[in-house]
Amino acid sequence: MATLDDIDLDFSKEDWQDLVDSIIILVAGAAGEEEYSSAYLFVREAEEQQSLIEDGHYASAVIRQSTFYERLLTVNVVDKLEEMNERELYGAEEGFIANLGHRNRIQLAHLLGVVDQRERDILLDMAGWRNTVAHEWWYVAERENKEELCDIATTVVNLLCESLEELFEEADDDSVLNALDEPELDE
Repeated sequence: MATLDDIDLDFSKEDWQDLVDSIIILVAGAAGEEEYSSAYLFVREAEEQQSLIEDGHYASAVIRQSTFYERLLTVNVVDKLEEMNERELYGAEEGFIANLGHRNRIQLAHLLGVVDQRERDILLDMAGWRNTVAHEWWYVAERENKEELCDIATTVVNLLCESLEELFEEADDDSVLNALDEPELDE
């Protein structure tokens, strides 16, 4: 079983927890309830991805990361197109974007400026490894490609951490709250 000592993560456990706590507190204070819920879910998603990596479940991490970014890019591409066109997209337009292949969605996100060249390259690499894992025997794919899967999973979770760090840097320091609980779900 891999541990943080075995993996070259850019964030130590202590740094990661400090970052998570700070981001949640700042975003909760600076954003409305909907944005807070999204930020909370993003931070928790990053924690889950990092936990899979720490436990040596690299194939699972890559599948999870691919699913996460597939949905995130769909939402961000739709938002960008709505902003560019100054109108909401209708169902068929949103459906077209949702039905794009993952690699095509990544390319479209890059063309629209949703992700930069570096992010595009990382996400395309992740999508390729996701396909490798998904179309081979899981155990064999992970055993034969352990180092590569560890590298891409670590790179992708660090990409998410970088995005969260940027959010932290952009947050208003005056918005810091003293205490924070998980968001309450409407019943």
